[in-house]
Amino acid sequence: MVKWQGFMLSDHMAALKKQTAKEQKQQIIEPKPQQTTEVIASTLAKTYHRKQIVSI
Repeated sequence: MVKWQGFMLSDHMAALKKQTAKEQKQQIIEPKPQQTTEVIASTLAKTYHRKQIVSI
């Protein structure tokens, strides 16, 4: 990191923003396969019982 008296230099900040934007574009989320209602209900019941988080 490039700092000058505790402040980030603007050229460095611009480069970081550009790099972050490029990395976000590279992250491609693959679609998940379609699930039946029974599988969804079973998964939700298990996660509710275990007090876990479900990702949609």
